[in-house]
Amino acid sequence: MKKTLLIILIVLLLIGSVQTVQANTYYFDIYNHWAEMDIYHATNSLKIFQGYGDFSFRPERNISIAEYFKVLYKIGNENGVVNLVTRGTVNYSDINIGHWAYTYILSFNDFMLKNPRVEYTIYDVFPGNRLNPNSFITRQQAAALTAALNLPAISTIELPFADIDADNRFYNELMTLYNNGIILGYSNNEFRGAANLTRAEAAVLTRRIYSEAAYNKVNTMTDIRFSSQQFDNGFPFFFAYDNRNLTDDDFRFIKAVTTLEYLSFGGYIFPGDEPLYDPNPTSTLDALKSEGYFNVFGLNYYLLKNGDLTAEIKKDYSNEILNAMINDSNLNIANRLLLFHEILKHGVDNKVINYIVSLKSASSDAFIQSEMDFLIFKHYLTTNQLADLYELLVGYNMLPLNPAAFINVNNGGVNLSNNTVMNNSDRFRLIEQYLLNVTYGLYRVGFSEEAEAFITGYYTRLKSSSLYGALPNDDYRNIIGTIKKLKLNN
Repeated sequence: MKKTLLIILIVLLLIGSVQTVQANTYYFDIYNHWAEMDIYHATNSLKIFQGYGDFSFRPERNISIAEYFKVLYKIGNENGVVNLVTRGTVNYSDINIGHWAYTYILSFNDFMLKNPRVEYTIYDVFPGNRLNPNSFITRQQAAALTAALNLPAISTIELPFADIDADNRFYNELMTLYNNGIILGYSNNEFRGAANLTRAEAAVLTRRIYSEAAYNKVNTMTDIRFSSQQFDNGFPFFFAYDNRNLTDDDFRFIKAVTTLEYLSFGGYIFPGDEPLYDPNPTSTLDALKSEGYFNVFGLNYYLLKNGDLTAEIKKDYSNEILNAMINDSNLNIANRLLLFHEILKHGVDNKVINYIVSLKSASSDAFIQSEMDFLIFKHYLTTNQLADLYELLVGYNMLPLNPAAFINVNNGGVNLSNNTVMNNSDRFRLIEQYLLNVTYGLYRVGFSEEAEAFITGYYTRLKSSSLYGALPNDDYRNIIGTIKKLKLNN
């Protein structure tokens, strides 16, 4: 009986071990290894490296040229910069389409050839007519290839390595890798470029260059960014309807909007449910508008979003909403913001600026105030009033590291009140939004170098401040990524 229980216990332990391995792989030979955390990140999180069937990683084993090409291809492909290429040739006599790594090498070579900022090819890294794909890659060869995925460094200092001369073919690339913290060398200030790269060193490079390549996904230079605060109410009616006193037209409006809301989530109306919904909601809204139905906000908003309208009609409907907002004191601020976001797409009249400023001055909520600022930025961009936008943006230069200074630069000194909860994280996010939006605005009006100087200067001040200096790079990802993209552009 005891023997049977022991066997059952062993089986249960084995099952548990298998389930654990399926989630995360653990290696018996890297416990307390200097690269342990990087190895697990490269294998379990990024899933770029693999161990061996005996649950070993063999960290001191060298990695081949072919294996490292596979690593770099996967990093670049997952971050959207290296595309899969299946047609073409690699001009080495010892590798062809029959080699398991041929497609990885072909794809990475194509990426290097087509990337204007990479001023060398794999033929510079591996000169001659043989690649020797199964040979071990050296630290310099690996660094040169890795540098193709690298982005500009925010600040630059010379290489401290005693064994790398300024005439090294890849000196500038190695310097950028060093300044981005991707290669660090040894404690005696040696790089040892001729030494073979170990699997542990490759795992460390993998984690670091993956984080660097991920800056390519930072998408801050395409439009004005707005707060993540939920100011809208989904599908509001823009009027407080009383169910006891609804007219037939009220029912028609509510049914049309409810149908649009349902279709936005479900995509279609289930058979049998048709009587509950409007078969053609936009036609109903058009009809209500032609009949003079009172709810201008609701009619125009949903027709702008769903109707088949010309640009001229969209502008007319947007200005009707603006005039109605100016003359209505009952509409809540969340609905006003929702309407602003829609009408500013269609070139609404310039009087919207004074109206937004007046609403901003009347508010004591920092998030709403900032949203108003960004709406003004958006209007100037949409209507191509770039000179006015530039004049506005220069007011945000060299402000204190305090959200109140950003928010109140354009009004009569409204201060943050107790109505706004501002912890350190909220403060930083608000500052970040202003930095990114002012930077994007400067970039759009043609001052790309000024945009870079602006955001780089603030980044330096933030990192050296007592309040924000301890934040990890992940919190600065959007700012750092924006600086790198501007450096590429400039």
